[in-house]
Amino acid sequence: MNWQSQMMELLAASLIRPVVLAAAAWLILRVYKVRHPASRHAVWTAVLIGMMVLPLVSVIAPQWKLPLLPKKPEPVAHTQIQAPDFTATESSDVRPAIIASAPSHAAKFAWPAPQTLIVWVYFAGVLAMTIFRLMGWALLLRIMSKSRLLRTRLLESNEVVTPVTVGVLRPSVILPAGWRDWSASTKHAVLTHEFAHIRRRDTLTSSLTRLAKCIYWFHPLAWWVSRQVSELAELSCDAAALEKNGDPGGYSRILLGFAETVNAAGYRAAVPGLAIASRSGMGQRIDQVFELADGNLRRLSRPGTVLAFMGVPVMCIAAVVGLTTPASRVFHQAAAVIIPSQPVVVAQLQQPGASPVQAPPVTPAPVKPPISQSPRVPVSGFDVASIKPCSFADAPLVPGGRGGGGGRSLNTSPGRLNIGCMTVSDLINVAYKSSGDPLANDSAGPFDDKRLRGGPAWVYSERYTIEAATDSAVANGTTGFQTAADEIMSGPMLQRLLEERFRLQTHREVETIPAYALTAAKSGFKLKPMAPGDCIPDAPMKAVLGAKPRCGWTGRGTAGPNMILVQGGVSLSRFSQVLGDLILDRHVVDDTGIAGTFVIQLEYSPDDSTPDRPGPGRPVRSSESSDIPPGPTIFTALEQQLGLRLESTKTPHGYIVIDRVERPSEN
Repeated sequence: MNWQSQMMELLAASLIRPVVLAAAAWLILRVYKVRHPASRHAVWTAVLIGMMVLPLVSVIAPQWKLPLLPKKPEPVAHTQIQAPDFTATESSDVRPAIIASAPSHAAKFAWPAPQTLIVWVYFAGVLAMTIFRLMGWALLLRIMSKSRLLRTRLLESNEVVTPVTVGVLRPSVILPAGWRDWSASTKHAVLTHEFAHIRRRDTLTSSLTRLAKCIYWFHPLAWWVSRQVSELAELSCDAAALEKNGDPGGYSRILLGFAETVNAAGYRAAVPGLAIASRSGMGQRIDQVFELADGNLRRLSRPGTVLAFMGVPVMCIAAVVGLTTPASRVFHQAAAVIIPSQPVVVAQLQQPGASPVQAPPVTPAPVKPPISQSPRVPVSGFDVASIKPCSFADAPLVPGGRGGGGGRSLNTSPGRLNIGCMTVSDLINVAYKSSGDPLANDSAGPFDDKRLRGGPAWVYSERYTIEAATDSAVANGTTGFQTAADEIMSGPMLQRLLEERFRLQTHREVETIPAYALTAAKSGFKLKPMAPGDCIPDAPMKAVLGAKPRCGWTGRGTAGPNMILVQGGVSLSRFSQVLGDLILDRHVVDDTGIAGTFVIQLEYSPDDSTPDRPGPGRPVRSSESSDIPPGPTIFTALEQQLGLRLESTKTPHGYIVIDRVERPSEN
């Protein structure tokens, strides 16, 4: 996942989820009937802190989706093209993925993507707010430099017109130049009020409100909560002053006097501090001063305990719970899907030392354009279909089937679909993914349950043989690998069969998972672009190490304790896919920015990060001793042999959720 996608996730989490915290705070105040400003200040300060932490927690924490949103219409793909599965072999015709591609047109000017525009507008707002706050701090530093020290944490300045408490870690009180002319009661009330700010650490909370308004400049809730925190801080210090003074009328006249002074000066205090009076809201504050004098306002006896006991669960729920569409198909348009120039075939490598295969240099044959067809057009179901339970051990091999044989096969002929002993999870993989819509950054094998979630256990264990036929003209065309009739029968028509006979209901979701980013090493990229003749279009499948490989071919083999990966005429994007699908335990994203095709040979020693995944044409690793010493890990081998490196990152990953499924109905 790139940084813009991560920022969009943070902004999305910051937009709605803080409202849950504010609603919980309001409910706490209502249930406990809290009226005292000190307790209310503690509650809304907790909300402000939660707003700062919540977006990060919601991105890191696991997500629990509630299917409550209305279903959205699916986007219509303009063009359907087929991407051959690079784990296929000549004998195993595994279903390729179908991906959407929109035609591109040259234009003189192109607006940035909405995601990019939103991110940059957000950062522009943060920059503007930060500059404004920095100007206030610069003004404060200038005032502090010209102030006269009266005693510890008490200053005098000609540039303030009202008492103000400033600072963060070591706050101080600045008095205006005429403070000596005040009455004794005024001095006592002012110092009690201002030093209450220091004792309560209100300047630290005030700095938090300014930071929140810089980060959440777009959110009205952040501005409202910040204002509540500031006003309640003043009222809390008013309560402290009234406890010492006991004269609400006299204290109100002091506040009104400072407010008139600020109005007469024609500006309000712009420094980042807490002024005792301002130009607005003074009438409401005076009313609350008299309420404070009555001493009957209810407060929380232990606000920290109450907020921890009730606020932490609310914050966890707000961070984890989200809403999703009940039966929508989520397709992450930002996930890059690379289409190879030719089908990539996995085959066994011979051990080093064998006689090399001599082959004359041949220019690679031109690549046939992929078939363009649209399986989204309305297609009727099969006319007849037989579904029977079967056992994997007793399943017959369907001639010409795909999936590797051994009862796990799929075969098509004009108007007919034969499936040999597959689990329902395999059928969903074929119908909804391999012959349907791609998943975001899907790195599972052709028959891998990791792209499925939910459903009863029998979906992954019980097997069925299916024989289906139709007279539909669109399904009676030419069949075979990557043909329109083949895709329609094993895609939309098989989907309809599963939905009718198995009562299958699914939806798609996208999660963020750990991944690797393939980048160029600091030591320099070591591969040279492939020249004509570096790969052979019709080379034998069992090629020898060191000989020219087959074009578009991927081979794996062993050399003593080491594993060897060879690819002929592939891009770094395809190489990244192979690393993620067959070698490493994570998806790999190509961030090299290097174009072109290459002949790649990589020898490494397997470890915990390179799980042993048996695949088509994969030799069984020998346990016998060997004179060949263990090589470097794949991370070191990539840098030393190819000039590439792997960096930890995160990326979106799509999966299919089974909402409902039943055992098939009678034939």
